[in-house]
Amino acid sequence: MAENWMMKNITMSVSPGDARYCANRCEECGEERLFRYKQWEEEYLIYRCSCELEREKERIQKAREEKRKENIKKLFGQSKLGKRFLQCSLENFTVVEGAEKAFRAIKELVDSFPPPRGEGLVLYGPPGGGKTHLSAACALELLEREYAVIFEQSAELMYRFNRTYTGGGESEEEIMQALIGADLLILDDLEKGRWTDKVEERIYVIVNGRYRDMKPLILTTNLNPPELEHLVGRAIFDRLREMVTFVPVVTASFRKKEV
Repeated sequence: MAENWMMKNITMSVSPGDARYCANRCEECGEERLFRYKQWEEEYLIYRCSCELEREKERIQKAREEKRKENIKKLFGQSKLGKRFLQCSLENFTVVEGAEKAFRAIKELVDSFPPPRGEGLVLYGPPGGGKTHLSAACALELLEREYAVIFEQSAELMYRFNRTYTGGGESEEEIMQALIGADLLILDDLEKGRWTDKVEERIYVIVNGRYRDMKPLILTTNLNPPELEHLVGRAIFDRLREMVTFVPVVTASFRKKEV
């Protein structure tokens, strides 16, 4: 019974060939080509030499990465940006007074992606400053480079989580794994929607998961840092302070409206 289970988990991409071929030495590593198997990350690999083993590992890792990206794309496609924000780019963003720091921060993130320690951003300030435009432009640029990026409105995300309990066709675990595992996660308008203990728990799991895996996060909000801390609580805010740079976006045009 155990042998049958093992055989189901054996990965093999080489052809056995004849005995004379198997006995040849590998031209790359010099090892004698003899069939062996090895357990590696829940897989049983069949190989004939060390370099063939490494190729098998690379093949499996590539397949897993493609499956991860496909799952994220299935759950969170570009359509989540909507028609308006699908037109956003750094080139068509008007850099007005008060938005310079945010523009530079987004551009640096795009140019140096992925950040070595998962450093992200919180863009904060009153409505109308271009926070969503910059975030969407960042998402589209990285999607073009085939990174797995999720852009989601926070209130819509919570609605989606709630719908999983009424047979929405996807599980909360699937959504959570995608949010934590994406190369970049962008949560727009974090403060929108009703903030409950359940919402706080979900946001903490997402933030902490990405903190643990050193994956970058971009948040946009109309709240300043003290207001944001009051909303999300100390545990989430402490994690954010280690993960992100807080960048104000208060444009001249908005200040004129206020006057």
